[in-house]
Amino acid sequence: MISNLDQIIKETRIIAILRGVTAKHAERTVDALIDGGIKALEITLTTDDALDALRLVCRKYDRDAVIGAGTVLTCDETRRVSDAGGRFIVSPNTDAEVVRFTKQLGLASIPGALTPSEIVAAVQAGADYVKLFPAGNMGLAYFKSLRGPFPKIPFVVTGAINKDNLADYLKAGAVGAGIGGNLINVEKIEQGDFAYITDSAREYIEKARLD
Repeated sequence: MISNLDQIIKETRIIAILRGVTAKHAERTVDALIDGGIKALEITLTTDDALDALRLVCRKYDRDAVIGAGTVLTCDETRRVSDAGGRFIVSPNTDAEVVRFTKQLGLASIPGALTPSEIVAAVQAGADYVKLFPAGNMGLAYFKSLRGPFPKIPFVVTGAINKDNLADYLKAGAVGAGIGGNLINVEKIEQGDFAYITDSAREYIEKARLD
C-alpha cells in the first residue's frame, strides 16, 4: 500500500484535498481529478458524510488512485477510515498515538507539524511523510530554513499552496504538496462543472513538473 503512495507522490507530487465535497459529488469529482492526472486523494473528515464518500470512491477507484482521509484526529477515526478502505491518514497535528496506530493498521501516516520539535516528534513516532502546515502562510523562507537541519525529511507542504508558489516549494525540497481549495472548487462541483476540476488538475500537474 505505502509503496503505491510513494510512487504516486514521486510521479505527480500532488495530493488533492477534498474538503466539503459530499458523497453525492464524490465519484464525479474523483473522476475529474484522475482525468486531470492526480491520483492521490484525501477526503477530509470535516465533511458530514465523509466516510460514506470514502467508501464509495475506495470501492470504485482503488486500482486507479490511492485514497486516504484527512483531518483525522483520533485512533477511533483512524480505524473507521481503515474500515472504509482508506490507505493513508493525514492529520493537521502530530499525535504519536495516532501515528503508531496508523502504522499498526498498515496505512501510510502523514501527520501535520510546523515547528522543529513537532517535526522531530512526527518522525520519531513513525510518520512516512511530514505535512508541513500551514506552509504557504509561513512562507518559502521558513520552509527553506527548516530544510537546513532536516534535509532528509520528506515534507508534504500544505496550506495556501497554489499555482504561483507550488514549483518554488518543490524546487526548495518538498517531496509533494497537499492542495485543497485552490484546486477543489466546491462551488464549481455543486454546479456540475467537473471539466473545471479536470482543467485545474492538469494545470497543477504541469506546474509540478520541474524538468
